[in-house]
Amino acid sequence: MSGRTNPRPDGQGPRQGHAREFYGIINRGVDMTNKKLLTVEEVAERLRVRKETVRRYIREGSLEALSLPGGSYRVREDAIAAMLKVKGASNEMS
Repeated sequence: MSGRTNPRPDGQGPRQGHAREFYGIINRGVDMTNKKLLTVEEVAERLRVRKETVRRYIREGSLEALSLPGGSYRVREDAIAAMLKVKGASNEMS
């Protein structure tokens, strides 16, 4: 025995999905099944902007992201498309 306590009450090993719960993904009701998560750097490369710009989009609420412990973010691919769609619509109205 390793001396660690088992986190599952039924004694069947580690809980499934623990990392998702820890990072607040399940608790927020966000469906992460088959979704690719991108780092701020990857998003910046795709949008051809600086990492600081991506972080500003996240802070302002223009880009939906998951906040990780330590201050990092992960962005779903479909969140980028949604942001571009909204920004495109607002530019057309101007």
